[in-house]
Amino acid sequence: MKQIFDTDRKIRLGIWGLGRGSTFLKAAKALNIEIVAGCDFNENLRNKFKEDCPDAFITDNEDDFLNTPNMDAVLIGPGLGQSDETLTLLQTVLEHFCGPVVVDADGINLLANAVEKRKHIRT
Repeated sequence: MKQIFDTDRKIRLGIWGLGRGSTFLKAAKALNIEIVAGCDFNENLRNKFKEDCPDAFITDNEDDFLNTPNMDAVLIGPGLGQSDETLTLLQTVLEHFCGPVVVDADGINLLANAVEKRKHIRT
C-alpha cells in the first residue's frame, strides 16, 4: 500500500488487544503509523503479532506496555469483550497513559455501562 501522507513524521502506536489483522497493519504503514508495542493476554495472538511486527515490543503485562518509550497513542481492541478485566484494563490505560487513546465499540459500551451502574449506586 502506498504512503498516503507526504511527511516523514510517524505516529508511534501501541495496540492493546492484538486481534487486528494484517490489513490493519498494512493500512497503518500507509498512514505513517509505526506499531511500536503490542499487549495481549493471548499467547497465540502475541506470537502472530511478533511475526507481523518483529521490531515491536510485545508483552502480556499492562505496566510494561504502558511504559513503552516514545509511544504517541494507544489503540484498544477489538475483541476484548466487556468483562470486568477489560474494564480494569481501560481504567488503567485512561488513568496512566497521557497521550491519545482510541477505544473500540466494546470498550465504549463497557465504559457507558460502568457509568450507568455508578449512577444507580449513588441514587
